Amino acid sequence: MALANPALPDFIDCINATQPNNTPINCCPPPVDPSRIKDFVPSATTVNTRKPAHPFEIGSDYYKKYTSAIQKMKNLSPSDPRNFMQQANVHCANCDGGYTLLGSKAVV
Repeated sequence: MALANPALPDFIDCINATQPNNTPINCCPPPVDPSRIKDFVPSATTVNTRKPAHPFEIGSDYYKKYTSAIQKMKNLSPSDPRNFMQQANVHCANCDGGYTLLGSKAVV
């Protein structure tokens, strides 16, 4: 069994991500002062799991709540980190190679 420390991304130094068609895209978050970054500590002792949206029928209560939540996210200020597009950018930067390995130039 091998043990190792996790390979951490350098969240301060975001680079252009790569779209599936190999086109570069800038989906980096706005620059942030590293001293303002705080580790997230969940306040709840129980974990809530969101149900997947695809098996619910259009018009069901869950579908209505889900679409309402998406609309509320889209209505937030574009500078709000909870805004739908900001969340899409977080996904893009983290999943499409927007960060390098901490202390390296290797793309995570």
